[in-house]
Amino acid sequence: MSFFIKKYIILTSTWVIVSTLTFNLCLSQYLSPTVYFVPFVFAIISLLVIKMILRQKEKKLTKFSTAFMLTNMAKLFLYLIFFVILYLNSDTEKRTAFAIYYMLTYLIYAIADTNSLLNIFKEEK
Repeated sequence: MSFFIKKYIILTSTWVIVSTLTFNLCLSQYLSPTVYFVPFVFAIISLLVIKMILRQKEKKLTKFSTAFMLTNMAKLFLYLIFFVILYLNSDTEKRTAFAIYYMLTYLIYAIADTNSLLNIFKEEK
């Protein structure tokens, strides 16, 4: 699990630095303070999901499949709730930029989650 924690710390740090530089240098008129919370929440949720999946990995395939689907559904609902709260609290002229940033962050963490899960199952074989 410590490998995943290090991986997500590096990913989150890199994404915060890149997005901060981008917003400060190019898109400063669209900078919203809520932008800085997004990667940290994604990292925490991703790590919790990986931890739950690692616990269920040892059980039967049907129980694992059910747990995998439930954790991913819960993760999507948490992302949606988080998005709606932050979207509604952001300024109207900054909402489009926030939505694009949120989608990019989701894409980055979805790729990282998939890569992490593939590594878990490759190590098992």
